[in-house]
Amino acid sequence: MRFTVVTLFPELFEKFLYTGVIGKAVKNGGIEIKLVNLRDFSEDRGYKRVDDYVYGGGPGMLINPVVLAKSLKSVKKRGSRVVALTPKGRLLNRAIVDQYTECRDIILYCGRYEGYDERFLINHVDDRISIGDYVLTGGEIPAMLFIEAVGRKIKGVLGSTESASSESFEDYILEESHYTRPEKYSGDSVPPVLISGHHKKIKNWKRASSLRNTYIFRPELLKNLKLNKEELKELKQIYKERYCGHHKTD
Repeated sequence: MRFTVVTLFPELFEKFLYTGVIGKAVKNGGIEIKLVNLRDFSEDRGYKRVDDYVYGGGPGMLINPVVLAKSLKSVKKRGSRVVALTPKGRLLNRAIVDQYTECRDIILYCGRYEGYDERFLINHVDDRISIGDYVLTGGEIPAMLFIEAVGRKIKGVLGSTESASSESFEDYILEESHYTRPEKYSGDSVPPVLISGHHKKIKNWKRASSLRNTYIFRPELLKNLKLNKEELKELKQIYKERYCGHHKTD
């Protein structure tokens, strides 16, 4: 898979390209990331200006559509999918990430200032993606997030096939709580079942822990789950513990 990132600040990606999972994938050839400096397409030979004032007034500057179109023409290939990172896009989630794992060539535009001229978005962009209901200085961090979220799902990028399938959100539920040494820390002990060696009980505990974490921290995810009788019973127990002070006796 190839990602082409069009940005005013390609230097922000230098560490990202050579660090962690994505860095290894780039080194091994599983992912290709090409950085394109938008200023290279400026018609201003002096200051390399790419922005201009907004028609109708208002604060800030807008990226020029001519510069954007010229940059796209230089990198777009047959089958390329063009994505603009913008707070006015659809919110990135697991389903969208899964869709993009089927793409082979993705072009990411990192917005700056007040964003893009609407005519570029309408005529040249296939998708608009947001990473949340807040505003950042630019689209570089969202682009990195997008690349990592999609890239780690590509076969061979993660060291273990179980890593991706067992992570949070893969079945619309958060991961279970995790523990490591020491066995006792800050007055709390590792749940005894996890050191019991009883695989079935450990598996059941992990599922119950995932349900608990989801119920407490992301309850809206539960609407996507098909729960069996035991899981529904577990949720009722979590509710009683949280709101009624009732705890299991076993």
